[in-house]
Amino acid sequence: YELDMRDLDELNDQFDRICCSFGLPYIAVDELPLWLESIEKRLASKGRIYLSTMIKLKSSAELVFANSGEGKGILTSYYSKDYLRKTLKDCGFTVEKEAFFETDSTDIQDYAVVASKKDQKPLEDNV
Repeated sequence: YELDMRDLDELNDQFDRICCSFGLPYIAVDELPLWLESIEKRLASKGRIYLSTMIKLKSSAELVFANSGEGKGILTSYYSKDYLRKTLKDCGFTVEKEAFFETDSTDIQDYAVVASKKDQKPLEDNV
């Protein structure tokens, strides 16, 4: 399939796993709950989602330019870990595992999370 990641309702299938690696910066902060609700609908009853993104202390959106400084900037969303956790919970997910990775920036961390639909048996530690 080739479609805008915000248009998941166009898919009729159910998936066991959905992975979104560094796509969240292109979802507006206020659009995240609706997008996660679409993900939740597409997941099978024992489905899990993997997300990775960049986080800051406070959720925000900024115009980001290429390192060369040339070209048009792109509006990039940054989330706080608290906002992501709360929004996942509010949209029917349980955070099972998360990891934080340092970056070259003093105020940005990379973040990865695995979440499942609520009321599901947790992942084994060795998975």
